[in-house]
Amino acid sequence: MNTEPSRRPQRHRVLVITSGVLVLAIAAAACGGKPARPTAGAAPASTAAGLATTATPARPGARPARLLSYQTSYDALGAECDPSYTLRAGTGGETGFIRSYVSSGYTVVMADYEGEDAAYGVGQLSGYETLDAIRAAENWLGVPEAAMPVLAYIDEPGSAWTGQIPAYLDGLARGFGARDLSRYSTQPGIAAANADQTRCSGTFTGLPSAQLFKPRYQDIAKIPVLARILDDLIMSRSGTPRGPLFIGNGLSDSAGDGVTVTRDVQELAYIYCQRGVPVELRIYHGLDHDQAGTPFFAQAQTFLAQRFAKQPFRTGCAQIGPGDSIAPVTVPVP
Repeated sequence: MNTEPSRRPQRHRVLVITSGVLVLAIAAAACGGKPARPTAGAAPASTAAGLATTATPARPGARPARLLSYQTSYDALGAECDPSYTLRAGTGGETGFIRSYVSSGYTVVMADYEGEDAAYGVGQLSGYETLDAIRAAENWLGVPEAAMPVLAYIDEPGSAWTGQIPAYLDGLARGFGARDLSRYSTQPGIAAANADQTRCSGTFTGLPSAQLFKPRYQDIAKIPVLARILDDLIMSRSGTPRGPLFIGNGLSDSAGDGVTVTRDVQELAYIYCQRGVPVELRIYHGLDHDQAGTPFFAQAQTFLAQRFAKQPFRTGCAQIGPGDSIAPVTVPVP
């Protein structure tokens, strides 16, 4: 599996919008041709163009002193859900967090990390798009390439997530070129997938998996193409971070925060610790996925300020034990 970030020739088109303390700029990183779509079992590549939205303090002519890559939480199959659209339209749900970082002196870079095809849920592709957006912003801002903190609020499968399964599978199909998933679906499942083609999270059909798949395919881990894709997407399989990590997760019930599974997150932190990555893990007891964002972002801002100040990082790995296994499943024989 290729874990190297893409290095595409980059061109830029810029739109600057001033709003209070913010200056928003859209910078496009593009290349001449679109790479071939991968098959399941191969890492998805970057799409032909990645968009970076840059929010900077309104200081004309000033050169950015601190760049932060901030990835908004958007689950979508339509372009109107992309941060480059919602931020300009004023409909982005995390504008308050972005403003707080800009007000603190950061220049914030945000990516349309699902790519041109809105490949919702394809983790490696989102990583490539994030890196390309950073390069586009660096080139436009005229700053040299350097290590840059990345801040993201991440979703993964959980109990509250099940209503997004038709859209999620469509996103995976787009990212991996798996176009034959309808063979496993019921007629209501096919209708839900068709209805969700251009929708954003919160407006998806919400069909539960019991109604989505035919009886023999109720366990999607037994569908070979999906089993291979889901195995490829497990974090820690494609590489190891080179810098310290601050990870936070809510715990509002016995499993997690309603979206992410807390012991899976703990296992990921434990794996990185075993590989020598310094990690601080915070579990927010009694808080669901949305509520946990408040303490997470406050503590993340302290974490980022300390990194920019080059203060030593005190790892919490000694207190992080194993969680639940996130090992790949056995891919069934068709």
